[in-house]
Amino acid sequence: MLKTMLKGRQGMKIRTEDGLETLGFPEFMGTPLFYYAQPGDRLRLLNEDYVYFAAIYAPIIYDSWVHTYSYAENEAWVIYRYGAGYRQ
Repeated sequence: MLKTMLKGRQGMKIRTEDGLETLGFPEFMGTPLFYYAQPGDRLRLLNEDYVYFAAIYAPIIYDSWVHTYSYAENEAWVIYRYGAGYRQ
């Protein structure tokens, strides 16, 4: 079984309404990295002191980003799909 570890950054949370990274929340820990999930993948938390939120993005690039340099607000060439909210 291949394991991928994503290291978190304390104070960073993902906004549930739009999927953007937000700093200044010491009770949260988030990662600015994307992981391309595959069927059967599992998320395992190594520190239960934090709540978790898996934000779902799609690898879609809008033509306007390529031709106008009008990138998404977080400058990632993906679009935010949804998140189910924070959980313990």
